[in-house]
Amino acid sequence: MKTKANVVFNTAPKKLVIRFGTQSQNQKRQNLRDLPLSFWQLALSHCKASILSVTKGAQQTAFLLSESSLVISDSELVLITCGDTRLIDAATYLIAALTTAPIEAIWFQRHKDAVNHANPSKFEHDCSQLNAQLALLAKGQQQTTIAAEHSCWQWHAFEQASISLTPHREVQLKELSSSLCERLREPSRQVNEIKRLLYSDDFLKDWLVDEHLFTPHGFSLNALNGPHYLTVHLSPEPQHSLLSIDTNYPQTLAFQRWLTHLERTVAPSKTLVMSLSPSIRSQDSATAKALA
Repeated sequence: MKTKANVVFNTAPKKLVIRFGTQSQNQKRQNLRDLPLSFWQLALSHCKASILSVTKGAQQTAFLLSESSLVISDSELVLITCGDTRLIDAATYLIAALTTAPIEAIWFQRHKDAVNHANPSKFEHDCSQLNAQLALLAKGQQQTTIAAEHSCWQWHAFEQASISLTPHREVQLKELSSSLCERLREPSRQVNEIKRLLYSDDFLKDWLVDEHLFTPHGFSLNALNGPHYLTVHLSPEPQHSLLSIDTNYPQTLAFQRWLTHLERTVAPSKTLVMSLSPSIRSQDSATAKALA
């Protein structure tokens, strides 16, 4: 989310999910949370991201990044970046470095947006790199490339058809209210406006929250609640304004009520809701699916 000359402050997010299994019945899973901070710093340097702060919950650890978020549990990682980051470089590094247990599933996703010139590589090239690396690591790995015409490119690989990922949900509210964005770009009003936006509902009261206000403007939040994580990234740019949410929290009434509050407050021109389901399929509602 760093501000750079001639580059939009925050483009649509890129996402990597990797789930690890066990090598045999007598061996434990790859425990990602046992890895030192230096490992994650090195991995993130490959995509030009750095760690701003760390939040440790009972079941997960969340890293708030200069370019979005990283969340890890014992056996699964979720890395979200934005802007001109090369997520593919971090992905190939992590796949090569984390070899003590087999990879059960990988999900690699990159959104289409109005500023794709900020992306330093083509998605097809990224997929070729992933396919080549997996071919070296695991024979018989099944690979599938999925193109979501209206919203994003997606690629996934999994060893067994029965393997499932924890359900993930992504919500993007695009082209936000211009008056709200103006207030969010005023240093004297940013904090109060963000708190009114995110905290006026009680949904986050039981979460372990870490947040960062960027200069000159922009906001990121990581939150943990038991096995659940939530990331929020807000960019109030005059063009391409975006409120992006990623979570594995179930679609409860409280969660839906919070999303409805956000949508009413930011008044987006476009709403995108996507889910990474246990069967590793995307449900793409890019045609402005309304939140209930």
